[in-house]
Amino acid sequence: HDPEISFERNLPVNAFMIDADPQQLEQVLINIIKNASEALEGKGTIKTELDVRKRRLIISDNGKGISEEFSSKMFEPFFSTKKDGQGIGLALIREILSNHNFSFSLVSPGDGWTHFTIQF
Repeated sequence: HDPEISFERNLPVNAFMIDADPQQLEQVLINIIKNASEALEGKGTIKTELDVRKRRLIISDNGKGISEEFSSKMFEPFFSTKKDGQGIGLALIREILSNHNFSFSLVSPGDGWTHFTIQF
């Protein structure tokens, strides 16, 4: 990984169990982290936080963020803001998480961070 990107993990000792396909969930997490690192454009922080009480995972980055204009289109197939993007990653994430009945959101609330939240 890029030396200018730091990773912060807030993962509790006692987690919780979920019913999910491990390979599919791994693909979701890889895509989310890949998108976060690309948004950082070589410099910044990616945070992961597992909230056991609320049964949710939040992956955040302090990259360029998502404009309000694009936020509603981000999960549409073939939509991409990247120069060479194919618009497959977030559509795949949406399909996998929806098939597992997990809710999710991707927001840049204006505090300098973008948060991908998965509610289990």
